[in-house]
Amino acid sequence: QVANGGLKIYSTIDTNVQKIMEDVFEDSSNFPGGDDAEAAMVVLDPYTGQVKGLIGGLGRKTDIRGWNRATQMKRQPGSSLKPLAVYAPALQKSYEYQKDGKLFKFKDTGYDSQGKSMWGNYITASSGVKDEKMKVKGKEWPKNFSRSYSGYKTFRQAIQQSINTCAVKILAQIGTDYT
Repeated sequence: QVANGGLKIYSTIDTNVQKIMEDVFEDSSNFPGGDDAEAAMVVLDPYTGQVKGLIGGLGRKTDIRGWNRATQMKRQPGSSLKPLAVYAPALQKSYEYQKDGKLFKFKDTGYDSQGKSMWGNYITASSGVKDEKMKVKGKEWPKNFSRSYSGYKTFRQAIQQSINTCAVKILAQIGTDYT
């Protein structure tokens, strides 16, 4: 039991990193919106995945509800992962294909009207991707945050506007084994 002692808890937190984070987060002038801003941060070692620092709110370790945003929020990371999990790998894979003199092999996924068209020879920042209602395995998925669709977008616009359907289409082209 924790109350009776004898339990050892090990952490990968780097106290220097944690202190710097706390100092920055205590000064609201470091954030756009000042005192009205909301923020949380987790610092990971990119080689080991170890958590080196963690903070859950501006000016204090928890927000006014007593929550630590970094550890207790129920929101999924969603859009913050798209650049790392979808867009960067798509550009990298296309770069590697182009460097090796190979054309990107686009797939007709069957769940969108775009098919193989509009991509060009590689996925680039100016590649076209159609934001439209999609059905995957008979269900409408994914849905955009706006619950609407805006038609043709460039890769650049899709990332700027964080469009879910575009991210799914791009991921389908590069494959999950590449990310």
